[in-house]
Amino acid sequence: MRTSTRTIKLAGEEIRRHRHVCALVDGPDDVYEALMPFIVDGFAEGDRAFHVIDPGLRDSHMQHLEAAGIDVAGASASGQLVVRTWTDSYQRDGRFDGSAQLEYLRELLGEGSRLGYPLTRFIATTDWATDENTVRDLLDYEARVDFVLGKRPDVLVCTYDLNRHSAHTIADVVRVHPVALVGGVPRTSGGRTRVTARERLLAAASELFYERGIQATGVDAIIKAAGVAKATFYRHFPSKDDL
Repeated sequence: MRTSTRTIKLAGEEIRRHRHVCALVDGPDDVYEALMPFIVDGFAEGDRAFHVIDPGLRDSHMQHLEAAGIDVAGASASGQLVVRTWTDSYQRDGRFDGSAQLEYLRELLGEGSRLGYPLTRFIATTDWATDENTVRDLLDYEARVDFVLGKRPDVLVCTYDLNRHSAHTIADVVRVHPVALVGGVPRTSGGRTRVTARERLLAAASELFYERGIQATGVDAIIKAAGVAKATFYRHFPSKDDL
């Protein structure tokens, strides 16, 4: 799997080993103030840009990109710029499915590689997640993203509007992201070190089921990939069928 030795900066700071970032913002305009230099640098370096936005803000998003000097029409035609809305990404079929979204993420990152882009800069807003159950499912998905990202060179930035989420939710958001952009400053949160055993099992199973198929993947392989004890597996899931 490709890795990148090129320096990538976010908010003036170099992004090193951890490339899964949550950006805590104060409204839509703050997103562009915080991330536009990162977006522009990506186009200058020949990286792919994949943006997931509010369906009602698509035109505005394109205008912001054009105002920053990006050839939106040309980049869209070449495939360097891909803009999707929530309903085309997180809420396909009218609901959020974390496992399906992980597969979607894996496919789009792989597509960028196949098209020859050095890396994909994936930016997505999470304003669609408003009720408690959906937020919980989203955070479970976020905790598993690092296992899909692995050693890939791609950078994933998930934006969370501080006006839309509770302080408790924001604390959980920071917990599951290795890096948090807070007040325009990147801070290492240590997120992945706090991922639970259950989350590791779910992530490992998702990866192995995708690579080998469900029938060909045994419980022992999942336990080994997740780095947990056999007793821990059965404490969370009585069988592979339950998993």
